[in-house]
Amino acid sequence: QYGELALQDPEVDPGNKLRMYFWISNSYYVTKKDFDKAIQYSQSLIDLCNMLIEQAGKSDNQEQAEQSINNYKKFYISPAYQIQARCLFAKGKDDAAVIIQAADKALEAYKLDKSEGSSKMVYSLAGNLYRKGKKAEAVKYVEAIFDKEKPDLQKANFLAMTLNRMKQKGRALVYYEIQYRLKPKASLAKKIGVMVHKKD
Repeated sequence: QYGELALQDPEVDPGNKLRMYFWISNSYYVTKKDFDKAIQYSQSLIDLCNMLIEQAGKSDNQEQAEQSINNYKKFYISPAYQIQARCLFAKGKDDAAVIIQAADKALEAYKLDKSEGSSKMVYSLAGNLYRKGKKAEAVKYVEAIFDKEKPDLQKANFLAMTLNRMKQKGRALVYYEIQYRLKPKASLAKKIGVMVHKKD
């Protein structure tokens, strides 16, 4: 409550406002008092950051401006999207449409920070979509976080099996082959061989 009152003070500088928005939104999420307010304050945080990023872009010192912009994205906007994703899932974990909204927020966080935490959040939400029968949506989100330069065995396995079940054998084969390179197995080699030569 003190933080919310402090935000009304016109003398509060933007840096302190950022920290207040983050603290309040996270507090509402952690205490489970009001997920809507958590989303509201995290959106205010994102909006303020975007305004500060626009201002930084006009700076004569581009090196300093770039550093500031990266900090806003990594330390404020990305965590704000994570809070929104968690709140949306907490509110509507039985509703596939709401889970998709949460996954969109988590993916925005991942695009900004490329962190393992954001990646895991997207993957977890994709798993929930899969269990709701939303296979195409689940694949979309896992492919968005799949790094073919540094492939992950679990994600490759998920994509291969899901795409195969969706009868998209060509796309499935790409991930089965990645899976085989990461962990060669005779049974997987046989499966790949059958898929390559089998006529649909």
